[in-house]
Amino acid sequence: MSHDTALDELIRGQALLTGALELLPQGLASLAIIPLQLRLVYRIGADYGHRLDGPQIQDLLGAMGIGAASQVLDGIARRILSGLGRGVFGRMLGGVVGGTAGVAAGAGLAFVTTYALGHAAKQYYAQGRRLSQEDLRALFERFKAEGEALLPRVRDELHAQAQHLDLNRVLAQLRGGQPA
Repeated sequence: MSHDTALDELIRGQALLTGALELLPQGLASLAIIPLQLRLVYRIGADYGHRLDGPQIQDLLGAMGIGAASQVLDGIARRILSGLGRGVFGRMLGGVVGGTAGVAAGAGLAFVTTYALGHAAKQYYAQGRRLSQEDLRALFERFKAEGEALLPRVRDELHAQAQHLDLNRVLAQLRGGQPA
């Protein structure tokens, strides 16, 4: 397997994992997403012989942290809407606001942002960490669109992975620094 193919598989696998985490019933599952995304960037950098340092973190998160921030905000918004969905609005709208639609949207967002973050990081490191903030943002947006186009083809994989995912094992692996 070529270097690029191996990294593409790593990125795809981590994107599927973060999407599957959003499908789990445990509310804490989404808290594992950002550490998984950061670890993915670290692993890609290490694969190119780089260690994550302060300037790199600022460059990457400044440009691509937009995805991580939107992930957190989306999770909060979905929980609020889900709570509203069980209340008055839920009765008025027949429960459409909360529940599985919000969870499925969160899974899609987690998949897409992780996919985009991984591929943008791969380009960043492949080009010797010489991309500007604007270039990183453009790459992130390009790969985000790619991830969105891929999402309908991987939805079944997301659901299948969520059915067999053990959140405690993922969290233990994160604490131990082992691949999830």
